[in-house]
Amino acid sequence: MRIAIILVADAVLTIVACGLFGPGAAKWTALGMVGWRLRAPFYLLRLYLAPAVLPIAQKSSWLWWSLLIGVALGIPLASMSVVPHCPRFEPVGNLLTVLVQSVALAWIARRLYKPKIAAASD
Repeated sequence: MRIAIILVADAVLTIVACGLFGPGAAKWTALGMVGWRLRAPFYLLRLYLAPAVLPIAQKSSWLWWSLLIGVALGIPLASMSVVPHCPRFEPVGNLLTVLVQSVALAWIARRLYKPKIAAASD
């Protein structure tokens, strides 16, 4: 159940973040490229956050690991969002939203994690 909750939260946060900071497909189409294909990585890379943060929920250094995962997946998005006619804040906004999303998912996973209590052996 914990995995399903994290995946749904990841999907919701991805849709919201891509709606706010995903470059429009028309901006790439104006450059002669297929816009919807170039917009797909903004959704796909963010969806990789959930499987990446699930194993770190039990670690005591979950915050640092989630920030590292966010940077690792956010830098490609930030560099891809440098498109003509995009606001200058677009790359920074993409990086920040990936960082916030990774920390939020790790926090949710940590809250949902319940260690299994071993049965007392006789």
